[in-house]
Amino acid sequence: MNIWEEVVPVFVGIALHGSQFQTFCGCPVCKERFTKQLLQDLPPLYARDERERDRLFELVKEERRLEILNHLILKTIYKEGSSFQECPDRHT
Repeated sequence: MNIWEEVVPVFVGIALHGSQFQTFCGCPVCKERFTKQLLQDLPPLYARDERERDRLFELVKEERRLEILNHLILKTIYKEGSSFQECPDRHT
């Protein structure tokens, strides 16, 4: 299992609720678009079993790694993001 598939959607959701993204669309379609782009940009981080999964989660939680992940999330949202009015889903 690629642990980014568990981590990235959570962090994208948190970022979209932050003050710097109040004008960006955070609908499920846009959130999924951001998540897919990040999963393509990040090198996979595979775990063979639960023990390795737990170990990798601890690595991801290290401050420097979180800073890098946060930077990538912000960059992706700014690059791929759209306002509510510009959302490809048009909220219909």
